[in-house]
Amino acid sequence: MRPAAPTRAPTAVAVAIVAVLGLAGCFDDAAPPAGPGPSAHPTAPAGPEIGAWHGLVYDDRLGATVLVNGGPERVVPPDRRLELWSWDGTAWRLLNADGPSVRNFAAVAYDQVRDVVVVHGGITPGGDPLAETWEWDGARWQRFDAAALGGREGSVMTYDPVRELVLLYGGAVGAEVRADTWSWDGRSWQLESRQGPPARFADYLVFDEARQDVVLYGGHVITETGPPAIADTWLWDGRRWREADAESAPGPRVNARAVFDAGTRRVLMVGGGNADNETGSDVWAWDGSGWTRLAERALPPRQGHGLAYDRKRGVVVLTGGLDRPGTGARHQDVWEWSGTSFAQVYPAG
Repeated sequence: MRPAAPTRAPTAVAVAIVAVLGLAGCFDDAAPPAGPGPSAHPTAPAGPEIGAWHGLVYDDRLGATVLVNGGPERVVPPDRRLELWSWDGTAWRLLNADGPSVRNFAAVAYDQVRDVVVVHGGITPGGDPLAETWEWDGARWQRFDAAALGGREGSVMTYDPVRELVLLYGGAVGAEVRADTWSWDGRSWQLESRQGPPARFADYLVFDEARQDVVLYGGHVITETGPPAIADTWLWDGRRWREADAESAPGPRVNARAVFDAGTRRVLMVGGGNADNETGSDVWAWDGSGWTRLAERALPPRQGHGLAYDRKRGVVVLTGGLDRPGTGARHQDVWEWSGTSFAQVYPAG
């Protein structure tokens, strides 16, 4: 993998994240789009480069999961755009490749009321932070200025259908890791709170439909001696954060992913790395009062993967990821959770 020539020196936080994730110099910078183009792609490949560090959401309008790019796994042309792919349980379909410029450490969510994919922030391959929010409505991309948040990388987002808002937590602005909470209503960003979980790069936010809380677990902080994984459970009720007195917690965890399983009415968390830098393949469930391990070795070890719940088919979909940080192999597969185990469905065996 040949390092790209950056347009600007990455921020201190970006350098620290790259050291954790092993993603330095993996693609070239991309120019901003001149405007949305056609979505027809007659020469599209059969499937995406899935890899790691992508966004995966369920699109109610399509009745399929949508992958937002596949992560910066190789050097790419300077005009590279974000790609949107849908997975219906059988095959991949390229939805759009004419959107914003390619970026890393962006936050992704799906607004269920307005039926739009929301992408916020991230950094260019040269390390420039992006203070912009993009929405894709199934046909076209639209850009919104997000100067209120500042150029921000490594944030996490989820959609709160009760309050009809996209919620964003944390990330880094320049060299500072934030602990703030913001909401997006499709028009503007509003600061909700500066109190709550200590500043960190969180692994995920996920809305718990059964208890109507947003759940955050673990993640990691950036220190001079390394990125230690942490183990705490926080809940957002629409007004404030509170730390849960969680029983049987999974322990320090970084680069895990979680999703609400409507079939069992619990939040599922899959994989991630522990305090010993070991990658897990376990599955845990959150029921509002404690964590329960459902499987110890549900699939090959995985972190930095995608995870979404397919409401149409009633299955949890897992895409890609890597088997260890830095030099780990980037997976190009899709697995689905039946409720008791994962089975690989792509590539077909």
